[in-house]
Amino acid sequence: MKKLLVLQHVPHELLGTLNPLLKRSGFRIRYVNFARHPDAQPSLDGYNGLVVLGGPMSVNDADRLPHLTTEMRLIEEALRRNIPVLGICLGAQLIAKTLGADVYPNKEKEIGWYDVSPTDEAESDPLLLGFQKTETIFQWHGETFDIPKSTRHLAFSSLSVRGESLHDLVTDN
Repeated sequence: MKKLLVLQHVPHELLGTLNPLLKRSGFRIRYVNFARHPDAQPSLDGYNGLVVLGGPMSVNDADRLPHLTTEMRLIEEALRRNIPVLGICLGAQLIAKTLGADVYPNKEKEIGWYDVSPTDEAESDPLLLGFQKTETIFQWHGETFDIPKSTRHLAFSSLSVRGESLHDLVTDN
């Protein structure tokens, strides 16, 4: 069975609608909740993928939230080991920052229910086969980022980038 490590920043931010898709794809999921265990040092050993979820903090607050630095080191390690990484909201910002992109205030805050749409690239992503239409998802964002060249932009709203992936999370291997 494939194993997936999920980094969580607050107890109420879960995989949501991705959970059944991942389970159907044969993933066993383990969460590391940094809100409850801020000093956790998770290992990627034995994992086939890494998902970094959202949260209310800023990726630029790593000086006062050291777990963000831990997460960026884990993202770097996943890249070195060719372990697929998917970032959602704050998770996408952490990937972008890890890869040297700027994360900066958005032109306006996005708080409430917003439409999130897949990009053309998402149509060929095996992880997102169940998300081929616009979904209305609760958002709480004040920042956005530049898309690093080595990533695939998978989803967006009218105001911000939502998710990016370094390569397919679900493979045939």
